[in-house]
Amino acid sequence: MRIHNIARESDQLGYHQSDAPDDEYLVLWLDFTETDTLGTFYSYGSTPTGSGSMNGIIGYNQEPEPEAWQSKRSHAPIRFESLHLPSGKFRVHNRHHFTDLDELEIRWSLKKDGEEIRFDILELQLLPLESKTVTLPLKLTDEPGSHYYDLLVSTHLKHDTPWAEQGYEVTFDEFALNDITGIKPYFWLDGTGGTGQNLNPHETEASGTYPPLQVTADAEFVRISGEDFEYVFDQNEGTIEKIDYKGQVLLKSGPRLNVA
Repeated sequence: MRIHNIARESDQLGYHQSDAPDDEYLVLWLDFTETDTLGTFYSYGSTPTGSGSMNGIIGYNQEPEPEAWQSKRSHAPIRFESLHLPSGKFRVHNRHHFTDLDELEIRWSLKKDGEEIRFDILELQLLPLESKTVTLPLKLTDEPGSHYYDLLVSTHLKHDTPWAEQGYEVTFDEFALNDITGIKPYFWLDGTGGTGQNLNPHETEASGTYPPLQVTADAEFVRISGEDFEYVFDQNEGTIEKIDYKGQVLLKSGPRLNVA
């Protein structure tokens, strides 16, 4: 690799040279014909001089990468299309070319603020490449604007197969059932947002469920802490320095540039 701080003609780029020339305009000269091994690392068998690394949706340790979830979602053989969320009306699409839904169990779960409040099985017969409209008995237990409501619909294997065990999740879809933009956060530095009014719509004044956040700052760090957690931000780097939850350090340092 050669970097010059002026424009050069092709015959001045040094392709024919193995050693860096004495050139006042040469900023960087890297020779990749020699490599140094610094520590241990995993390898797919690629070499520094050229072959591809074969990175994919499965990592070097046979663990799925985050892209695997998107691949699973994109290629899902069963899809759920929302027609009218308030009434729980959906259209189910069987994208299999030769298989009906007999081998799959359709599960749906209604969640309120992340906690499951209802679970059921949808019985449905659907031939290959066919669609059918269904209605799920969704009932929000509170005012829609005061809580988060989500619907998770998934299909699972009814029996063991050569490639996966009974209960394996084949497809999934998730739907937000209400508008969350009107829900105010329950904290704001002193817990009131400077208004003197409690911003948590779930909490009464006597409950004390959510204590105010503690915020301290010095020349180096800003610390935001609550009953069980602490976030530390680096004032100079603008990064998260540490996340601590119930005495366990979840993050030891912020992101670092790595171009090696």
